[in-house]
Amino acid sequence: MEIPPYNGFGSIEDSLQSCLKLVPEPAKKDYIKMMEHDHTVLRYEAMLDSIRAEDAHRRFVISFHLADDTITIHEPPVRNSGIIGGKFLARSRIAKPGGTSERHDYYGPDDLQMGSTVEVFGHRFVITGADLFVLKFMEENPQLFSPEAIARLRSCLGPDGAAAYEQSKNPIQVKRREGDLSQLVAEMKRRMKSVRITGANEIRKLFLKYDRERTGFLNRESVTAICRQLNLPLDADLIDALMTHLSSGQDRVRLEDFEKFLDSASC
Repeated sequence: MEIPPYNGFGSIEDSLQSCLKLVPEPAKKDYIKMMEHDHTVLRYEAMLDSIRAEDAHRRFVISFHLADDTITIHEPPVRNSGIIGGKFLARSRIAKPGGTSERHDYYGPDDLQMGSTVEVFGHRFVITGADLFVLKFMEENPQLFSPEAIARLRSCLGPDGAAAYEQSKNPIQVKRREGDLSQLVAEMKRRMKSVRITGANEIRKLFLKYDRERTGFLNRESVTAICRQLNLPLDADLIDALMTHLSSGQDRVRLEDFEKFLDSASC
């Protein structure tokens, strides 16, 4: 069966499903990825690649949402410019040029680099800057970016930006109140449930993602990494309490204990 070209209404996946089935099924979501990068947004400054003179001084903010690889574009209003500004693109996944209805690639985090071009429905945006958080995220997640992209952004931010980034690495210790330890356990369960990490298959996928050596255990560093992805506090006393709760006083967590802990999130 020949798939008709994408007509621009809805997402590409939704349009494709309406061609394949009488009752379209929603596209599958990567809940592990959504949990890891929930609320993580990379923001870039961009200019419009246009031959029109009135577009030469227009500036845009491109926000890349890592939870689902969606993009939003906003144009900050400028007084007396003759352009209203505001929302240019609602949150959506953007396919790269040259794809078809059946085969297409979407823009990913490594595609948004200094000087790169993002084409959105016939409009071409050139990346001209990024905030400090983008550099910090690149340094902490080098597997998602090319070394050239990280070096180029560090160079563009200059020595002041690099110095601010190094200073931001120092964690701030917050004084905890009585009851915070039990609240951390409850909050972890709640956030797991909110991203649907409650079924046996999803829990096992999450466990194996951090058990790279396939030992059947999660160590303290892995549990800390999960807390970081959930935006939970990382103070040593809280991590100690969580490890005690998960592992019955041992320094590593078994898959069975991990499943039992997260299954109780549905209670």
